[in-house]
Amino acid sequence: MNKFYLDLDFVFNKRMLIFQFLINVKYWIMEKLFGYILFVTSGILFGLFGAGGSLITIPILMFFFDLSFKISTTYSLIIVFLVSFFGLISSSKSVIYKFKSILSFGFASLCGVFLSRNFLFQIASEELLIKIFVSFLFF
Repeated sequence: MNKFYLDLDFVFNKRMLIFQFLINVKYWIMEKLFGYILFVTSGILFGLFGAGGSLITIPILMFFFDLSFKISTTYSLIIVFLVSFFGLISSSKSVIYKFKSILSFGFASLCGVFLSRNFLFQIASEELLIKIFVSFLFF
């Protein structure tokens, strides 16, 4: 008689574990889906305003895709570069660009990224970097 009750408990616990796993998968899928919806929204904002890309993508990557701040900033740089590059290609036929100013600004930006990635990211903790990011975000 005791063995029968133990078996029912085992079956009940196994079903509860499966049910709990399915609920967790459902929430994980919903969280990722919401993250992708936010990325589409950020893409629309990129297209409309052309700026502020990393301010939008870093929090999305951190909170919806569980990435660290340093990895999120790396992915954000790649995303902003790709969006900017494809925007340049799509509008290059209708707009005349001043390539001298683009190259000088681009070179200065690349130097800043190189210095921050190779030196400042090695020195500063992730908590300090997040505090600096939030201060730039709101002030």
